[in-house]
Amino acid sequence: MEPLQAFFRYYSWFNYFWWQSASVQFNRLREEARRRGDYDNDTAWQGYRTALVRQFNSSYSADENDLAAWHNLLRHIGITDPPMTVAECKILIEGKFINLVDLVDARTDSNRVIRHFANEVELSVYTLSRGKVFPR
Repeated sequence: MEPLQAFFRYYSWFNYFWWQSASVQFNRLREEARRRGDYDNDTAWQGYRTALVRQFNSSYSADENDLAAWHNLLRHIGITDPPMTVAECKILIEGKFINLVDLVDARTDSNRVIRHFANEVELSVYTLSRGKVFPR
């Protein structure tokens, strides 16, 4: 079972739709829980953040020296001819402004286009306005 699926399954009354954005699902979970009077915001938020990180690591690897994982990640952000070394991959990704929750959401759909932002400010506006905050 994937980490995000396991997190949402903990809330047995919640219907998790794996094809929707994790952030959309979490917001829906919070709304439904409030209506039920069955919600610990801090615990749920920490669990969600942990699940996001675990999902990223499961989908794209926690090993920063795994060349195959770098190639997978780069393909998901639209780089069709990735470099042949990890060092070159790291250089290539520097200066790219992408939302990591979007990247997690794209794990099951290699055709999903990941939006690239011109700078950190644009990425920040997008991230905060949509609640797509990835833990640091």
